[in-house]
Amino acid sequence: MHSDYEDNEDDVVYAANKLNSVLRMVHDNYQSWNDEAIREFVLNQHDPLRHLRVKSDKFHITVRNIQHDIIVKFS
Repeated sequence: MHSDYEDNEDDVVYAANKLNSVLRMVHDNYQSWNDEAIREFVLNQHDPLRHLRVKSDKFHITVRNIQHDIIVKFS
């Protein structure tokens, strides 16, 4: 799956910015979206890991946990 090598700083910054943007967009729109739309938006349409070559399990797990938290909070 993933190794435990150090992740590229640019990838970490990209993922953080992407997650922040997703959080703002979901926060602004969640009342007009159903649970499935929120899940699709967070996990598929705007998944930062889709564009990155993740090197560590810790980074991958952290991003997934943040995405899960966003979905739970606004669903």
